[in-house]
Amino acid sequence: MRVVSRLLGHKDISILIEVYGHTLQERVIEEYQEVRNILK
Repeated sequence: MRVVSRLLGHKDISILIEVYGHTLQERVIEEYQEVRNILK
């Protein structure tokens, strides 16, 4: 995340987390559900 933050021009990752944190959490939940469905 630090690399992505730097590439986007942020001085630290807190801005990246603040702006995109909800999206990251939603994606984690989606991927978790996909794995659960595969393992059923």
